[in-house]
Amino acid sequence: MEDREKKAAERAAYAEALAAMDDDALVATTEQQCWLSAFANNNPRAPAHWKSDLTYAEANRREKPWLYQSGWNRAYMSCGYEPSEAERARATEAGYKAAEAARNAA
Repeated sequence: MEDREKKAAERAAYAEALAAMDDDALVATTEQQCWLSAFANNNPRAPAHWKSDLTYAEANRREKPWLYQSGWNRAYMSCGYEPSEAERARATEAGYKAAEAARNAA
């Protein structure tokens, strides 16, 4: 198997694992991968970057994008920062839908 095929297989397996998770596990995994992606900022080939992207894709596939925002907020807070009020609101279903409605109305 070529390197490209191995990477594709690894990504497909990870996407399947994410799809099998419940929402709470997806949020926890998103937090971990966002944190690792930020930590690996100087290494564009770090697996955490594509793994973080896949957590985003999985949240959107479920039509629950607030799950990704919730995990992102948790990673941000674990680094000693505070998410904005808008970021905190978008981490809930109601807050996300209200922000989208406001954005679409503009």
